[in-house]
Amino acid sequence: MDKDIPSRLLPTDSYRQADAPQLDAVRLLVVGDVMLDRYWFGDVSRISPEAPVPVVRIEKREARLGGAANVARNAAALGAHCGLLGVVGNDEAGDEVEQILRDSSIDTYLKRDEQIATIVKLRVIGHHLLLAPDHAQLDDGGNGLVAFQVAADAAALQQRRHFIARLVVADDAQ
Repeated sequence: MDKDIPSRLLPTDSYRQADAPQLDAVRLLVVGDVMLDRYWFGDVSRISPEAPVPVVRIEKREARLGGAANVARNAAALGAHCGLLGVVGNDEAGDEVEQILRDSSIDTYLKRDEQIATIVKLRVIGHHLLLAPDHAQLDDGGNGLVAFQVAADAAALQQRRHFIARLVVADDAQ
């Protein structure tokens, strides 16, 4: 091995000496698919007589941000000043997403679209994950045009320097 070529790897203890970034000074705008992840937790005590599937008695329900909204929540939880730009339906799930974002101190730049439903992912959990139906729309539903509008909105916000120091594009490729 040539000793003249410096290693690009950090020494094993270097992370202890590195300063943590000042995330409270970071201003981010996250752009992408906004989702609501719902979790239903329960107990499985029997198998259905109608089909060989577990019957779950739901005991607890939780709603969490998913997709780009989860990226924004994680950045905000680390201390960054964060905004979210995306599209949700003009429905109950969209209302819930907006409320969770407000509770998480995330600035919202959401487009509410009457033509689409907010993407909701439901997970039913007994002793382990039992069911994860996909409630996303099967066709584009005009989302190509919506994506163009979101990109235009992001460019306008960037140009005005209204919020953004950094732009994060979140896409889970589904």
